[in-house]
Amino acid sequence: GNDLLNKVTQKRMLFNLEERFKKEIKPKDWTWMLKESLEKAKPHHNFHTLEIYRRRGFFKSNMPKKLFENMSNCCILWGKVVEKPTNGWVIVEYEPIEFFEGKLRIGIPQNKKIQLIDPSIKQWDEVSIHWNYVCDKITQKQKERLAVWTQLHLDLTNKTL
Repeated sequence: GNDLLNKVTQKRMLFNLEERFKKEIKPKDWTWMLKESLEKAKPHHNFHTLEIYRRRGFFKSNMPKKLFENMSNCCILWGKVVEKPTNGWVIVEYEPIEFFEGKLRIGIPQNKKIQLIDPSIKQWDEVSIHWNYVCDKITQKQKERLAVWTQLHLDLTNKTL
């Protein structure tokens, strides 16, 4: 989520999305995405998780609780290690993506047991997380950028929920 996102043109992003996903997305959804979402979206993993995943038909499944859990797990989120690492696992306080009153939002903080691969990460470190893994130690600035990009893509997604 750094400044390189601003260097990717919408034309290049569209070309990439067309190659990978156009055949899997209904024409009505594709048209909406071109008009509303792609104008502001960035090639960030959370865009793909919140927008593309949903438009490929998974959102209307009969298991919405599991869907939102999967979307939250798949988004790159941030958190703080709140317990000393033990046997390759840590407890991270983070804010999951949740569905509330018909919209997706950053939820209330909760603790989650997550696998730790990098032994240099310590208690109280800020980290990025993806699924059940700590990705990396992050700075306050990186955390803020991640929050901004996540909120942007939540806002775009919520336009058509």
